[in-house]
Amino acid sequence: MEPSSKKPPIKKKWIILAAIAVALTVFCLWYTRPIPFQDLIPGTELPPCQQIRVYASYEKDISQREEYELTITPEDPSFDPLLSLFTDRSYCRSLRNLLPRGGRIHNTQPGDFEWLVYLDYEEPITLPDGSEGSGTLFRFTNFFGTLDVSVLREDWQANTDQQKQWLWAVMEIIQDHETTNQ
Repeated sequence: MEPSSKKPPIKKKWIILAAIAVALTVFCLWYTRPIPFQDLIPGTELPPCQQIRVYASYEKDISQREEYELTITPEDPSFDPLLSLFTDRSYCRSLRNLLPRGGRIHNTQPGDFEWLVYLDYEEPITLPDGSEGSGTLFRFTNFFGTLDVSVLREDWQANTDQQKQWLWAVMEIIQDHETTNQ
């Protein structure tokens, strides 16, 4: 008598493995696809941003750190250039979001910088679930080169085109704003 459990043929195993590999590849491509700023909250029309709040630091040298705390309104000449750096961009979720997230540390070196940018909206918008929201709808965090995007308090690590240059462009506007308004 033959045993009741038959081993599947090797060819069938390879087909199953290939199907799993294709499914994983499709998922990774879908998950990390670029999402334009205007689609970060699907199905909504954003009103004009009312203010940008910024908290930033720049390591000038080992013992000297520059700190920035700004509130930039539409009347300010820095407002439109800074806002457009965020709104004219697409963001890709990182696959790291699928792993447990622990704390982060960074040993700072001269030239290192970090910033936290809040985009605030006073006019309420209708959210995808039918509720209304206003206030801080978006938060962008640069933790020494790692970008986090928070949309309606949902946080995810992200990547964007030419990220290193873009992060620095945001920091330059922050530094220039502080210099011109002192």
